[in-house]
Amino acid sequence: MDANCLKFIPSYFDLVIAIGSLEFIDELSNLFGEVSRVLKQRGQFIFTYFNNDSLFHCLPRRESLKSNSLAELKAILQKNGFCLKEYKTSFFIPFQIVWKTYSFLKLSLLRNCWIKFIIILEAIFLKVSFWKEKGMQFTILCEKVKV
Repeated sequence: MDANCLKFIPSYFDLVIAIGSLEFIDELSNLFGEVSRVLKQRGQFIFTYFNNDSLFHCLPRRESLKSNSLAELKAILQKNGFCLKEYKTSFFIPFQIVWKTYSFLKLSLLRNCWIKFIIILEAIFLKVSFWKEKGMQFTILCEKVKV
């Protein structure tokens, strides 16, 4: 079904979840409007989306993938009757760094240390408030507040 023209009656759902799909949508405002239309009042919308302000945004990726900053996403959500309730970021240190280094390391012990280092580094990034908005991807929880 076309996400920009959902074939459901208004106020049909309590919850809409979109994981790993919105990055391929050209116009988020239209889609968020449709999600708002099919959600009940106070209904929740959970989705993931790439962060345009990510530390890793400069690394190569598929051109078809879209991204926005948190401020841009908040503005689009608000325009379509949503209130951002909570968000988390995930760093997903890019494979260009993680796996190319991993494959370069020949000793199993070095590979294991490298992976542990990456896990610790991501945990540290997520604990420091400055880095919180620099993750590669957002997971966002918002609520419909306008009819």
